[in-house]
Amino acid sequence: MKTPMSKINVQMYYQRCKYNCLLVNNLLLFIIT
Repeated sequence: MKTPMSKINVQMYYQRCKYNCLLVNNLLLFIIT
């Protein structure tokens, strides 16, 4: 299933995951320091 819609959904999901990962990293850094 290589429809543009699914591709867009994957991209959005990936971007959101990246954002969440950044948030978690910042939180961890904040807690550690």
